[in-house]
Amino acid sequence: MKTLQYSFAKARLILALLVLAGCGEDYLYLENKNAVTTGNFYRTERDASDALIAAYSPLGWRGFNGNTFQFLFYSLDDRLIHENAQYELYIFKADDGRVGSLYYDLFKGVYRCNILLQHLPDIPMAEETKKLYYGQLHFLRGFYYFYLASIFNAPPLVTYATEDPNIKYANTPQHQIYDFAENEFRSAIDELPWLWTKPEDIGRATRGAALAMLGKTYLYQQVWDSASYYLKILIDQGPHDLMMPPESNADSVDYVYAYLCNFSPFDLKSSQKTYKAENNKESVFSVQFNDGFTTWGHYWNPGWQNDGSLFSAYFGINGWRNVVPTRKMAEQYESVTNHPAGLKKDPRFYASIFSPGDIIDQWYPNKPDYYLVPFKIGIHNLTAISQGYGLKKYCYPVHLANPAAPFQDPNNWRSLRFSDVLLMFAEAEYHLNPSSSEGLAALNRVRARAGMPALSALTKEAIIHERDVELAFECLRFFDLVRWGKPDEKNVVWAKPEDYITNFVPGRSEFLPIPISEINVMEGMLKQNPGW
Repeated sequence: MKTLQYSFAKARLILALLVLAGCGEDYLYLENKNAVTTGNFYRTERDASDALIAAYSPLGWRGFNGNTFQFLFYSLDDRLIHENAQYELYIFKADDGRVGSLYYDLFKGVYRCNILLQHLPDIPMAEETKKLYYGQLHFLRGFYYFYLASIFNAPPLVTYATEDPNIKYANTPQHQIYDFAENEFRSAIDELPWLWTKPEDIGRATRGAALAMLGKTYLYQQVWDSASYYLKILIDQGPHDLMMPPESNADSVDYVYAYLCNFSPFDLKSSQKTYKAENNKESVFSVQFNDGFTTWGHYWNPGWQNDGSLFSAYFGINGWRNVVPTRKMAEQYESVTNHPAGLKKDPRFYASIFSPGDIIDQWYPNKPDYYLVPFKIGIHNLTAISQGYGLKKYCYPVHLANPAAPFQDPNNWRSLRFSDVLLMFAEAEYHLNPSSSEGLAALNRVRARAGMPALSALTKEAIIHERDVELAFECLRFFDLVRWGKPDEKNVVWAKPEDYITNFVPGRSEFLPIPISEINVMEGMLKQNPGW
């Protein structure tokens, strides 16, 4: 992204969140008039603006979408092979550093929302402006808690900011955290706009993002009617749509770019059309990254000391290439004989996976065109784990655009896309009525963008398949398998995660362990997830 900055303005955030401590009795009565503390910070609209950006900031930190979220859930994705055998085999402990960093960064986001929500009533500003602040904070706090509940099951639910280190917190059942997140998203719906009009505000939470997350939270709890209701509002009333190829004379490049633009940092141009990439109409909520570099920063700290992620460094074909698509995944894409552009396979295959013979586009600054090289096994993926393919989604064009490349990747992480909204709606509708024409239309709408033939019936197999190929490598597969492993209203299990995820143990592996360091700090009040 190139607009809303998640890294905090200068050092104001760090100072704002510090409380000065005396060094000794002689200093108890000395006051630094220039110090920024929690006691004198939350007073002006500028203070509130800075603190709000600070609440967005953990979205892009290394412990969350800057690296760790993908690292963990790529390793638990049966459609990818991870270089790290420990994670690939779902073997790690409660003291794992990556698990801990994800947990703590999510809670830092919660804390920053809590502290501004406590001070916001007393900060003078126009009521309409304050309403927008409340909407964004409720959305963010709900967003952080949705992931805490989905990943860690029963962490504490903390809705206020405290500076007392002696307070201990117990577990909160997952359903209560989901209920809290739902209330947060409902509040945000009433307080947020459909669209932000100023360029510098692009990337902020919107009404559509709140509706999508509310529907998703209900879907994860199998509350199908509520999921369908809120997702339908977004589909029918919101400004979002799929990126589509031209209605006539679209060629194969158009069908690939209409999908691939959703994972590129640069607009993609075919002979007929330019496909907007970041923050396009299909993006419902994206974590914003760019290639900005602070003078005091370092490229190992995405979203905190610089504005890019570590995606290309870890997973890109010019980085460490930690993951590769499986042959089984490549086989999921349908072969076709009558594609409108003459393609032999679903175009999402060509947009998601590099295969031998493909041309890799590498973008360099100050050059008018891409630098083209052929994809080669053992060079652009790791021979030890290769099944003949490379990761293309989020890696096109290859990130070589600044001195820190492949670090500091400027590509946004699309947390919510409109195609996901359509497929979640189709799934909810199926559970309410397997003959739902609206559910079938939503699923076929996703297929139509790819030029794939419409299906005549809405089935669980069709929903599973479409989510598999449409949302591949977007860190949704693990969560889909986990929720499909729960009996539905007809006591039907859609998929058993243990049949797909190596070493998955039902009753244990649905969640990651709560960090042991946190359990120790809570002195027994906080209990570990079963089996860890």
